[in-house]
Amino acid sequence: MKNKPAKVLSSLFAFGIAAGAAPAYADKAAVETAEASVKMFEQRAGTNNPSYVNQLMYLANVYLSNDREKDAEIIYNKALLNLKSKPDRKAEVPRLMLDWAMMLASNKNSQKEKAEKVMLDGLQLANELPAASKERINYLIGTINFYNVIGKSDKKQARIKAADEHLASLEKNEKLTNEDITNVAANLVKLAEIQTFPMPVMRFRFQSPVFHVVPDNSPDKPNTVKEREFKSAEGYQLRAIRQYDRLPETVPWRIEAHRKLILWYRSLGQTKQEEFQTQQLSKLMNTTDRDKLFPQPAPCPACGMG
Repeated sequence: MKNKPAKVLSSLFAFGIAAGAAPAYADKAAVETAEASVKMFEQRAGTNNPSYVNQLMYLANVYLSNDREKDAEIIYNKALLNLKSKPDRKAEVPRLMLDWAMMLASNKNSQKEKAEKVMLDGLQLANELPAASKERINYLIGTINFYNVIGKSDKKQARIKAADEHLASLEKNEKLTNEDITNVAANLVKLAEIQTFPMPVMRFRFQSPVFHVVPDNSPDKPNTVKEREFKSAEGYQLRAIRQYDRLPETVPWRIEAHRKLILWYRSLGQTKQEEFQTQQLSKLMNTTDRDKLFPQPAPCPACGMG
């Protein structure tokens, strides 16, 4: 598929550091500002404050942007030790390691081999967490993003397979909590987006399909999805909706998941599937009133839709 949105978006770091949050070529003033911010935070809130790790990781990111890799690593290790010293935050440690790996991989002086080792060490820790935990599943999805960033498509596919198999095992687990079921379903949708594109923002009432499904041998064109990609993504979407349907009928995000699936089919011009899923939503909500099935979104003055 040509010119479509990135299949995997750059992750937002769990500790408040977005990829590229620090300027790509930050200057001396930026370093001094980040250092001063950490010192001020230490004085005012202390090193036991949960947000202290955020401060340290931002400083590490600024150091990396200024070719100060050794200083960045010192600060990262300081953040890691701080987090490890808190037993109640053990589950957050792997994600911090993945954030650091992403920083190393995304930096202008990319250190892919070092970054990959950090990521794999974090994966080992993540695999020790409960199978249904949000932290473990999110890490598995994060490794796909990592290999997408460093451009290793074969390893990316291997991580997709690993995440798929892990989620498949959880789908069969009848003892999952509603929170676990929701997390499994949400990550199945993420795998669907990896196969095609992130869910487009659409208004139910008046928007035409955004993409078109075309045969696999069709030439690459903008706003097209190959049949094989669509089928793969659809499989994940349907697995996800089956999980959402394990939740009580009154759970609002179960209903919203059905609406999003209908949107997904509409965005691809799949009218038969869209209509079938609309019927399923109608049964779930016990109404055929389209104003209730698809309520108007809240006004959005900032985007001109208010």
